[in-house]
Order: sequence, then C-alpha cells, then structure tokens
Amino acid sequence: MIKVVPVIIVTYNNEETIDMCLTSLLRTKLEGMEMKVIIADNSSKDSTRERILKYKGKVSEIILLDRNYGYPGAIIRALNSIEGKHYKYFVLLNPDTIVTENWLSELLSVMEEDPKIGVAQSLLLSMDGSIDSAGGFVNLLGYPIELFKGKRLTFEKRLARYVEIGYAKGAASIFRRETYVRAGGFDERFFFYYDETDLCYRIRRLGYKVVLVPRSIVYHKGLGSKVPFKELFVLYYMERNRLLFLYKNMPYCLLPGLLWSLVGALKSSKLYRRIRLKALLDFVRLAMGCQLKEPLHLEPKSLAKE
Repeated sequence: MIKVVPVIIVTYNNEETIDMCLTSLLRTKLEGMEMKVIIADNSSKDSTRERILKYKGKVSEIILLDRNYGYPGAIIRALNSIEGKHYKYFVLLNPDTIVTENWLSELLSVMEEDPKIGVAQSLLLSMDGSIDSAGGFVNLLGYPIELFKGKRLTFEKRLARYVEIGYAKGAASIFRRETYVRAGGFDERFFFYYDETDLCYRIRRLGYKVVLVPRSIVYHKGLGSKVPFKELFVLYYMERNRLLFLYKNMPYCLLPGLLWSLVGALKSSKLYRRIRLKALLDFVRLAMGCQLKEPLHLEPKSLAKE
C-alpha cells in the first residue's frame, strides 16, 4: 500500500532560497510512497509568493495566508487543510533547505520500524558539510544544547539507525500524526523559536521517543526569513520563548531562568536591555493568558536614538 506523506513548508520572505528547496524536494525518490507538498506563505513582502505560485500543479497545495501567523500558526493552518484525511505522518521542511534523494524514505522507514517514535529529524548539514543540527537537549536555564554543532560526522554509517535526542529541529522532521494530536499540537504563543522544542518535550512526556536519523541527509543554508533588525528580533523571541518553554515544561527551573534573564538584561547595553526586559514582561503577559500583537515590530526611529 502506497503511503501518502504531507510535506509542509512555511515561507516568509524566502525569495533567495525557496526555488532551490522546491527543486531538490521534487527530485525526492518516492518508492512505495507519495509526497503531498503543502506550502503555507505567511504573507511574504518580497517575491516569495510569485515564486511559489510558479509551482502550481507541481505541488499539492499553496496556502496564501492573509497575515503573518508565525511558524506554528502557519503549520496549524496547513494541517487544517488535510483535516479528516487519514495521513499517518506529516513532515516539516524549511524553505532554506536542500534535500537529498533518500532523505524522506530514511525518515519514513525508521517511523515504520518503531511505533514508539513520535518525531524523527534528518541530520542537517551546513553547505560546507559540517553539522548544522543533529538535534539536542535543553539545559536547566532553558537554553538549547546542540549536538555535534560544527563538527564533521564522518562516522554516521556506523551509528545506529537512529539516536534518541531531547528535541528535533523543525527544519526537516517527520511527526507521527496521532502522537502530535495527543500531545496537543503546536502552541501558537511561541510564534517564532522554541515551538518544536516545546512540542517535542510534550511528546516525550507521553512516552514517545524523539530521534535523529543520521542517514537522512538535508543541507540547511540557514538564511531563514528576512525581517528588519533580525538580531534584535531573534533575541526577543529567544528570550521570551525560553521562559515560556520553562514555564510549560520545566517549571522547577523557571525562577532561576527568570533571574538569569533579569541579570542578563541589566548587564546589557541600553538597546539590548530594552529588548530583553520587553521579552521578560511579555512572557509574564503570555503566562497570564494575555494576547500579544505579533510579530514584534521594531521602529527604526526609536532604534536610531539608542
């Protein structure tokens, strides 16, 4: 029986990489499976939409969202488009990746072998062949510990079929749909960063494994989306969502995490202090159930005064 596997790609201002991603994806070897490619665009402001529309007929579905719903929000809306269809798995793939021919079959075979695997990640390599991501764990302050980052994994064929990890990167990962639903799915509050980390830890609490599949190779350019003042944008979401992750998954570590954030903010320069304190305050708002206006908007004039 042929297995149909939805592959979801979320785009936002990815005009520089989306063509190479889709070109490589459409060359995937499909032995005993069918790939259903779904692209959800978060209201890109560059030429991304025009580029993905050229693949109409080559991909299964293109969803043009009316605004930026964030990464988890776009995934939820893409999954809603296949609601009621009995797909056992779904895959997340970043628009700045280049897949190898067997990347998907390697992921799928591991999921089929062990029903206790909830998520499996491809080995992500930088364009120079060094490791971009082999998954990782989170330390007691909520910061990610990346495995083998920057190393060259010349011994991947000697590893087991898979290696258990704490969290998988959504840049190239397959999810067991039933497990995803049982875990409660993505939390839209994360918007950007820590979304898949949060989900993986909830999946592990259900007794399922999160694993790395070293024979599934995907190259990751790591350009991401183009956003104004990206360094500050990333700092805000990393700090805010790290605290939200601790609050949900490691509450016993929340107080040290809060103190660490506060000390880090007070030691920072004026501009970075303002961003970090806002991240801390907005975490408290989220924890209290407040709605935030997303994404974070940084005013050029106010930044220029700093």
